[in-house]
Amino acid sequence: MMMDLAAPETRENGLAELESAGYLTPALRQVWAAELARPKYANRYLSGIVSQEKVRIEKLLRQVGGELTAVKTRAVIANFSQALQVCKQEHRLDPDRIRRSRILDFGAGVWSSLSASIMLYAIGFEQADAFEPYPVSPDMVAESVFQTIRWLYDTPDAFAVFGATPATMKQRVAALDFSGLEEKLDGLNAGGPRVIDFGPVRLFNNTDMMDNGYYDLVCSNSVLEHVEDMRGALARQREILKDDGACVHTVDFTDHRAISADREDIEHSFHMYYDGILDEVNGLRAGDLESLFVLSGFHGSIVRLMAAPDGYIDHTRLHPRFAHYSPADLAAAVSSYVLTKA
Repeated sequence: MMMDLAAPETRENGLAELESAGYLTPALRQVWAAELARPKYANRYLSGIVSQEKVRIEKLLRQVGGELTAVKTRAVIANFSQALQVCKQEHRLDPDRIRRSRILDFGAGVWSSLSASIMLYAIGFEQADAFEPYPVSPDMVAESVFQTIRWLYDTPDAFAVFGATPATMKQRVAALDFSGLEEKLDGLNAGGPRVIDFGPVRLFNNTDMMDNGYYDLVCSNSVLEHVEDMRGALARQREILKDDGACVHTVDFTDHRAISADREDIEHSFHMYYDGILDEVNGLRAGDLESLFVLSGFHGSIVRLMAAPDGYIDHTRLHPRFAHYSPADLAAAVSSYVLTKA
């Protein structure tokens, strides 16, 4: 059913099957049909939209129980694997060290808060924790957890990095006990315990609960562009990091309105340069962030993953907020950083 829904040419059949199976009411089917008829989806697969453009269709996902969450979960895992490969090159992260290492997913997200940590524990980390300060979605998190576990069982070779073997990964995941997960997440949201402890995998909603000098790695994926108190966040990361540890951050500097399902009128990846409106992002450019890294006591390496092509940004239209930036700063779209304590 979901495969039919994902493909443009079979979406009508997919919607009909979802309604017949009881997932959609007739009214909800009309909502889905109207959403999927929008130009943004006309000739594209939903999997590509969710994983590559991060389009916010969570409301629709929740209405059918989150079956598509798996696509987003896999994208998160793939990005973490890529970041860890960078860290391996820059920070001498080998299989033996991984087995003695503790890692934190900083800003794990409200929909798949534990997925990356499960994968990281499966490939060999001694401890793989997650931090998400905002209320999580218990049903979506639970769905993504069990989908991640199914993937690790069904296609372990896709995630076997740093010397991990399918047999070992399955054995480690089998030892995790997520019973009562949704109830525990509800308690976390309600102001109960500020950490949910699953043994080698934990979910925190406050970094104050973490021990200083505890983590070997602190990683994030498309998170730092949303952080308002960057100095505070970096200072805390430095505190919880071991002296020989490293931070691995991938940052998306684009205007997130351009990849939002409800803003089809904004197609330019840096539209905020022209109207000065920051929506869900802090507006820091690469140079700003890199200066803050230094001021916060870090140094390291930069990997420019994506940049705007020449001529894409109209420098004659720049809003005063961005007029003083260099062309290179304005063009930076996605960068990864491997940071160590200075």
